[in-house]
Amino acid sequence: MIESIRVQNYRIFKDRRFDFDKQVNIVVGPNACGKTSLLEAILVSLVGSSYRAKEKDLISKGNDWLRIESKNDGLDRIIKFTNTNEKTYEIENNKYKRLSSNLKEPVVLFEPNNLIMLTSSPDTRRSYLDNLLKQIDPLYKKNLRHYSRALIQRNHLLKNININLKDQLFPWNMRITQLAEEIVKRRTDFINEINPVLNLNYREISNSKLNIKIKYQSSVNEVNYSTKMLDELENNFVQELNQGFTSVGPHRDDFTLYFEDNLATLFASRGELRSAMLSLKVTEVNILEKYLFKKPTLLLDDVFSELDSNRRHALTNLIKKHQSFITTTDADIASKEFKGHCKVIEL
Repeated sequence: MIESIRVQNYRIFKDRRFDFDKQVNIVVGPNACGKTSLLEAILVSLVGSSYRAKEKDLISKGNDWLRIESKNDGLDRIIKFTNTNEKTYEIENNKYKRLSSNLKEPVVLFEPNNLIMLTSSPDTRRSYLDNLLKQIDPLYKKNLRHYSRALIQRNHLLKNININLKDQLFPWNMRITQLAEEIVKRRTDFINEINPVLNLNYREISNSKLNIKIKYQSSVNEVNYSTKMLDELENNFVQELNQGFTSVGPHRDDFTLYFEDNLATLFASRGELRSAMLSLKVTEVNILEKYLFKKPTLLLDDVFSELDSNRRHALTNLIKKHQSFITTTDADIASKEFKGHCKVIEL
């Protein structure tokens, strides 16, 4: 639990301290008053980085540094960034240059852009899946890092060789296909694991008997994956040489949502898609609790106004079980869901 936070030279905050309730905290104020920045500061204090900006861009204009000091379950956490990219993390007087996974705290962020993730670009959905898997599976995180580095090297080579130097690609082909097979297998296994949970959450949130599920879309046939991908790379050599990038692999994959056997983006209503996205975020909470044995902190940035009363009520039931931070321009929309059992922070 986050008991308090003090931010200095952070975004629009020169020097502010906030004390929090152990359950629901509602941050209210007009647009551009710093509500999202406060949620972002909480996120940075827990995981060490922002979801929307580089560290040096968080520093208030005209200053050279920022400092975030929080108290979490009685433990002091201090983060310092400078505009020369120096980073210092201090937890109970122990200093670190970076936050390893075991020093980060689980967080689930729900913001308006999440509501359109299912209809946005494949890259957005891949990033969502990868970020969740990296939190619960160190081996997946390692494989994905190695794959990304190998992919950069292979793409660099494609831009700097000619058709007579095809053999130079072979070691990189072998490397990325081996890593790709591990990544795709972990992704598909994970999706198979969460689908039953997602379906149950959707039925509860939407009060519907519809079945929903995620399907993984691989750019390579998943049977004998590494062999098939190696063949694809060999066959696509001339095309990739002209384009300068690798055309198949986990970096080109996607996942899609289905209602029964119908593609959600084609057949689902706006309300059904919002219920599905909300169900996915609830499932994210379930997964983090299962693997990390901790209740994640919930950060909800101006989403209550985007949901109808039924979906707000469903979200409220989840929020009551966790320490949560909700931003809104209208405190009545959020606070009436909790019947006074919340702390209102006015900016």
